[in-house]
Amino acid sequence: METIPKKEQYEISYLAFVLLAVLVMSCAGNTSRNSVAPQHPLVTEETMLSKFHYKNFEPTFETRISAEEVLQRLEDFSPTNSTVMGLVEHVGTEYCVSIDVYSVGGTFLATANDADPIRAIQVAEEKVAAKISQWKRGRFQQSLPPMPQRDKDTVRAKA
Repeated sequence: METIPKKEQYEISYLAFVLLAVLVMSCAGNTSRNSVAPQHPLVTEETMLSKFHYKNFEPTFETRISAEEVLQRLEDFSPTNSTVMGLVEHVGTEYCVSIDVYSVGGTFLATANDADPIRAIQVAEEKVAAKISQWKRGRFQQSLPPMPQRDKDTVRAKA
C-alpha cells in the first residue's frame, strides 16, 4: 500500500476544506431570509464560523460581524502564526469581553466591560493591539546593536 507524503496530505486536506466551504457558501446564497451586509457578500448567520464565543446571550448579526472584523484585524496585526480567540459573556447589565492572542512571540490578553457588546469588543481590541504594539517596539529595539557611549570630552573636542 502506497503512503501519501505529508505535504500532499496537507494539500489534499486543504482542497477538501476549500471545496466544502464553497459548497456551504453556495448553499447559503440560495436562502432569502438572511440580510447580508454588502461588504460581506458570503457571510450569513448560518454560515459564519467564529473564533468568538458568546455566553448567556444570543448576539445580533451586527455584533457577530463586528466581532469577526476585530478578530480579522488582530490576526493581521499579530505576530506570525498567532491564534486569536474571544469571549463575550453577558453578566447582569454588562457584557464582559476577553480577547486572547497566542503566539510564539508571547501571549497577549485583554478584557473589557461595557453595557454595549460592540463597544466592549472594541475596547478589548484596543487593549490587545496596544500590548502587541509594545511587544513589537521592544522586539525591534532588542534587535538593534547597542549604541557606543561617547565621552563628553571627545564630543566637545570634535566641535
